[in-house]
Amino acid sequence: MLPPRPGKGSAASLYDEDFFEWTRRNAELLRHGKLAEADHIAEEIEDLGKRDQRAAVKWMFQPERRSDSWTESIVRERITLESLFEQSASRRNHVSERWDGS
Repeated sequence: MLPPRPGKGSAASLYDEDFFEWTRRNAELLRHGKLAEADHIAEEIEDLGKRDQRAAVKWMFQPERRSDSWTESIVRERITLESLFEQSASRRNHVSERWDGS
């Protein structure tokens, strides 16, 4: 097991106490092949995927709340998504399937 960083607890306790440190600690554990010692990894990965879809869902189901600033935010997020899609072709396919199926 990797030793705790000075002044910090286990990966499990860090999740609630210091999320940023938790991310650093778990990344270190994963890099050293210590998956069994990592904590909450699957849940966080799923949450990342869900976060990517929230803005699109809000836009679709809350047309009365659309504004110029919201439109500008969407344009910025589309640029960000293009970068993410370049890194993750499966995400682009998932989004395409969702839009085509709606």
